Amino acid sequence: MAGYEDVSPDFIGEDMEELLLCEPDEERRVKIRQVLDRERYHVVTPRDEKEAVEHLLFQECAVVLAGERFGGRLPGDGPLADHLRRLSSEARRNLFVALLSETQVTADVMAAFRQSVNLVFNYEDLERLPAILRKSRQETGEGYGPFRESLRRAGRL
Repeated sequence: MAGYEDVSPDFIGEDMEELLLCEPDEERRVKIRQVLDRERYHVVTPRDEKEAVEHLLFQECAVVLAGERFGGRLPGDGPLADHLRRLSSEARRNLFVALLSETQVTADVMAAFRQSVNLVFNYEDLERLPAILRKSRQETGEGYGPFRESLRRAGRL
């Protein structure tokens, strides 16, 4: 399975977006890659949190799918969570973060708010991941639309 070091950004298709898959379980990684196969994502799978943070620092990424046990810590702990919390507001608005969970209900808005992510997704719903991810990203974009338009008018975007 190729990691981000194996593929130059030049080889990512123009109409593709990069998705950082931070999932510790190999079987789940394979399943997630399979369900996202028809989507327009270049899926990158870092080996650990350090590699995930390095990737976010040096590569443009549209989506982060983070397993709640990635890095062997509790959800919200560790270098990846710290990096995401410390992103500037502008950078964070341009990055869609979904938490993959064994216990949270898929698309639970309050759980997503508590975890500071855009979407909470339960592993039991993996077959529906592409559709739910598309819808949630669309809704997030629509929510930020008026804000981005006001920034454009003010000359700040």
